[in-house]
Amino acid sequence: MRIVILEDHQLYCFGLKYHFESNPDFRIAGDARTSADFFRLLDDTPANMALIGVNLPDRNNCSDVVQRLRKAYPAIKIFAIVSEDTRPIVQSMMKAGINGYIGKRQAIPDEFENAIRKIAAGEQYIGRIDSNAHLKDISLWRENDKRDKNDKRIKTIKG
Repeated sequence: MRIVILEDHQLYCFGLKYHFESNPDFRIAGDARTSADFFRLLDDTPANMALIGVNLPDRNNCSDVVQRLRKAYPAIKIFAIVSEDTRPIVQSMMKAGINGYIGKRQAIPDEFENAIRKIAAGEQYIGRIDSNAHLKDISLWRENDKRDKNDKRIKTIKG
């Protein structure tokens, strides 16, 4: 699998590249820190998977990057690396067309590899929203929201 990375945090990107270079199933074909550099990279670099960060220095969010990727490179699978694990961000990325996401704070190397393999196989991968929740798909959020509003037994735990 040929992977390109769009991530503005150089150390995080280095860690991804370092991890994947030891696995013959994955090849990091290139990386970029800005969306402009990323699309120049894709013009010259064949890839079938894109790992993209959410908070980029030249973009407010990655939804427009995802939409542009979908239009220009429809065969590329898109896996978002989410630094802010909030529902609105994840929902906007899902609507834009990502194949999956993982939270930076929850990601561990084995989980990353598992997620990438699932996405490459045509499945969707939904990472944890926070340390206490793992939602299977975006529709479950709506079901949980409705249930939470109607269930008076649910208490907020502060800590």
